[in-house]
Amino acid sequence: MTFVARVRPEKKSDLSALLDTIGKNPETNPYVPFRKLKLLHFASLVLHDAHKEYGYGPYLVFENNFDGPLEPFLEDLYAQAQDGLHQIYSCCEDYSVTNAGDRQALFAFLKSHVVLPNAYHIGNTGRSAERILQERKLSDALEMRADSLLQDGKPRSPKELYEALKSFASSRCKFNELTNHVHYPSAGSGTVSIPRR
Repeated sequence: MTFVARVRPEKKSDLSALLDTIGKNPETNPYVPFRKLKLLHFASLVLHDAHKEYGYGPYLVFENNFDGPLEPFLEDLYAQAQDGLHQIYSCCEDYSVTNAGDRQALFAFLKSHVVLPNAYHIGNTGRSAERILQERKLSDALEMRADSLLQDGKPRSPKELYEALKSFASSRCKFNELTNHVHYPSAGSGTVSIPRR
């Protein structure tokens, strides 16, 4: 989902400085702390000014890739970044929201600035942003466990290593759910759950 808004020319420098601050610490900055957004996979905030080449601009382009429909994402975004969003979009031409607490007005502004793509890519089908982060932690933990199994000097067959790693993952509550099933979206409604063997 992409939001595109025309920037007020006199606010371009202010917005540029704000985006630079966000860019120095995208995960935990005080404006839009991207890591706290539970549904988000990817986002970018770009100040695009093609006035010299094409005679238009400046524009703010806020691109997002998230799980599910728009409304839950906006709720999450607002909960984590309402003040930052208000500061950012206050630099835009048709932003008439008077305070960050006006949730409905901010949502209406964002929805009115959605630009739908002509084509898009769907990656990690059936995996939420939260699950991908959990799987990364599982991978890191399994790698550390495999290293420790090799360092103890006890010879093990591939099957013994596999069983030891499987047991390690299954015995940890935070990883147990990840090792039991893989979920794939079906052609119909719902999800297909395939037990791992």
